[in-house]
Amino acid sequence: MSDYRLMADVPVCVTPSGAYHAATAREDDAARRVLFGILSQPRTPVLTLPALVGWAGLGEEDALALLHRMQFLGWIAAEPVARDVPSVHMDEDMPALLSRMSARKRAMLADAEGFQLASSGFTHEAAEQLAALAAELTAVHQRYHGLVHGNLRLNAGGIALVDAAGHGQVCVWPLTLGSHSFLLIVAGVPLLHGRAFADAIWGLAHRYATPA
Repeated sequence: MSDYRLMADVPVCVTPSGAYHAATAREDDAARRVLFGILSQPRTPVLTLPALVGWAGLGEEDALALLHRMQFLGWIAAEPVARDVPSVHMDEDMPALLSRMSARKRAMLADAEGFQLASSGFTHEAAEQLAALAAELTAVHQRYHGLVHGNLRLNAGGIALVDAAGHGQVCVWPLTLGSHSFLLIVAGVPLLHGRAFADAIWGLAHRYATPA
């Protein structure tokens, strides 16, 4: 029998690293399904065993062991007070979240076809062209996924345009939320370890992704 037990009345959130794994991992594994199960909720949930088992698709003991591992990896965390899902309207809310994902406050969100959805710090014309460039770079990256992740064994979730020192000047991350694909484009040093990124993924996942 497992020694793991769910703590009662403790809201659980997905951390920035957990949100990154959920949005960028290509494999549909049990951990990713649990993350999307939490992200699909309108409020940070208090986990129940039936919900955890249903999301993970595992037996009770294996599901609890998985939850323990996810907590150890820092993909989920307890919160003292439950929070409502952030609003992510593209015109009203997303620009402020995007600005907090870049040290230069220059970031944008586009769809997989290269159409800009929201931006911060870019002119409209620059954002349009950058979104189109990001879509083409992503298409090439996905075409050679087997080489990058298989033969070269590089754990590269994004694509970057770098300077002579190898520092990324513009970075692109393909994000998959349910059946919807997005491109997150960040100029300068990315700040994906903060709550802005986790909140953006939560809001988008709640709106677009359906738990398995």
